[in-house]
Amino acid sequence: MPGVATNIFHLLTSSVLQKAIAFVYFALIARWAGVEDTGSYFFALSWTLMFTTITDMGLTPVLIREAAKDRARTEKYLNQTLALKLPLTAVAVLAAVLGAWLFDISAETRVLVALAAVVISLDAVSLTFYGTLRAHQVLKYEGLGLVVGQTVTMLIGLASLKLGAPLGVLVVALIAGSLWNACASAWIVRKRLGIRVRLSWDWSFAKSLLRTAFPFALAGAFVKIYTNADAVMLTHFKGEAAAGLYAVPYKLTFAFQFVPMAFTAAFYPAMSRAFAADKRELGMLLYRALWALMLIAAPIAAGIASLAPELVHFVYGKDYLPSVLAVQLLILSLVPIFLDFPIGSLLNASDRQMTQTKLMGMATIVSVALNLLLIPSYGVMGVVVASIVSHAALVVGGFIVIAKFLPWPAGKFLGVCLRTALAAGIMAAGVVALKAHVPFPVAILAGVLLYPAAAFALRAVSVADLKELLSSVRKPSPLTPVVAPDA
Repeated sequence: MPGVATNIFHLLTSSVLQKAIAFVYFALIARWAGVEDTGSYFFALSWTLMFTTITDMGLTPVLIREAAKDRARTEKYLNQTLALKLPLTAVAVLAAVLGAWLFDISAETRVLVALAAVVISLDAVSLTFYGTLRAHQVLKYEGLGLVVGQTVTMLIGLASLKLGAPLGVLVVALIAGSLWNACASAWIVRKRLGIRVRLSWDWSFAKSLLRTAFPFALAGAFVKIYTNADAVMLTHFKGEAAAGLYAVPYKLTFAFQFVPMAFTAAFYPAMSRAFAADKRELGMLLYRALWALMLIAAPIAAGIASLAPELVHFVYGKDYLPSVLAVQLLILSLVPIFLDFPIGSLLNASDRQMTQTKLMGMATIVSVALNLLLIPSYGVMGVVVASIVSHAALVVGGFIVIAKFLPWPAGKFLGVCLRTALAAGIMAAGVVALKAHVPFPVAILAGVLLYPAAAFALRAVSVADLKELLSSVRKPSPLTPVVAPDA
């Protein structure tokens, strides 16, 4: 379906651009602001992001789904959603600002939290309008808007750092980017779709929306806590400087999520089709997706681990060298992070959304419990261990669930994993041996050449495998969803 392919292209392209801009922006913040101020900034964003579950309460996925089914009712769903989000956002802002007083943080960090609460308020608005555009398959504006907003944030933020402005101006820069997205998305919905935007209230309809949105809200809460609570707890127990050091491995590890997201966008329609028609084909699709992501994740993890001292010094500066070991260990969690995407995609495609939510809840409990246990004694390394264990538990839990209802070549995948890991290990050993004798970029280039050579030599991949992978996602599918927010 050309429209779906075009929409996927727009979103993926903009996602890569946005993440690239964000990566450069954070690296410059880390270098120019210093470890402790970076930690304050990281805490403020991590803390307030957990409250975005309240600002949305799962309403946006419902808006997308229902408006896509019946576009004539888009205006009713949009305006009711906006009316519900207004009090929800007020509750979220109040809870975020007041809750920050529970932590042993500086007054300046509390100001950052208050400013960041404005950001999540504006993001609640833009999320709603961009969701409306998604329902109508008009995604190019969202991608462009997000890139422009990130650029606005970076320009204002970097200018403020260069001029020696207070740390709070960095969050003001985020407010500017979020304000752009809120205004631009509202204007596009009004002009492009011709929808009259106004708050409206129907208590019966509102209750129905909230009931439908509850599973999405629960899943969203688990995700937000799972991805942000570690930085919050680390700041509480060890201070802003520890959070600043942890921000480096965190940002490096999660900078690559657009890769499995791209595979999810490609495989989800095929998995939906196979679930309805051929369970054996569904098992093979799972195998191909896992194999492809393992093939990509392993060299990224091994390469960053082998070059961590040089990367941290070059990108973030010498003040962050104490975070090198954390980078080398946390980057290993990239493998289970990548593998979880096709597992979650398969569970969604097979009508097991609640199972995926339960798995995420289990991983969240493991993560929070381990962080509470390990951070007081081990600081940053405690967070790293908790993250690795919880990500591994999530993937193992997914494999256990899948084994109960789907036949797939698990043994074959295990063999491929071992060969891929060995190829990545050979690459890492070569890079470590070379980097002491050649310039840093040359060592990277050597790793880029060494890994595919080792992978083909060990039969972790073949030309036939690559052709088969491409054929898996090129087949047209009548079941391709208009949008797949759960994927």
